[in-house]
Amino acid sequence: MSIKSSEEKLSLQAIGSARFPSGQVSISDSSFFFDDAVIVRFESGVQQVELGLGGDGGIRVVRIASRPGTRGAKLGEFGVDFAQVCVCDRARAEAAFESLGDEGMQQYYDALSVSDAVVSVRVGGCDFLLLRPHSGDGRYSVYEWMDRDGIRCGVELDFSRPAP
Repeated sequence: MSIKSSEEKLSLQAIGSARFPSGQVSISDSSFFFDDAVIVRFESGVQQVELGLGGDGGIRVVRIASRPGTRGAKLGEFGVDFAQVCVCDRARAEAAFESLGDEGMQQYYDALSVSDAVVSVRVGGCDFLLLRPHSGDGRYSVYEWMDRDGIRCGVELDFSRPAP
């Protein structure tokens, strides 16, 4: 599937799946995911992850959804200060850090030192999807992903350019 993001036409590529058992998804800077997060609720379970890459290979769009659909309303924006985004099941993340304490936080922060564009790490039973947006630091928009029946079945993150 091709989409137009800013001035580029992008082809989305499936890269795998992510689990969101509670259906409460947190999207934020990876270093501050308890602060300034956009929290979205949609159906729990396994969601397909797709990337839209620019000509330079940088991530412009990330779609996390259970089925085909279309971009819906803007749900909010989040800030990125360390050029890395974290997407996770919010309830699972809170439970993991509460049960693991400082050790769990250290495991998580150790995982942030990677430079890959996309990384999945597991800490305390929670999967964290870490992404490096094309434009680095800035504020980015989150949109709902709606199926043909008008039901939210995912989200789309637009990294094509930081929000004003």
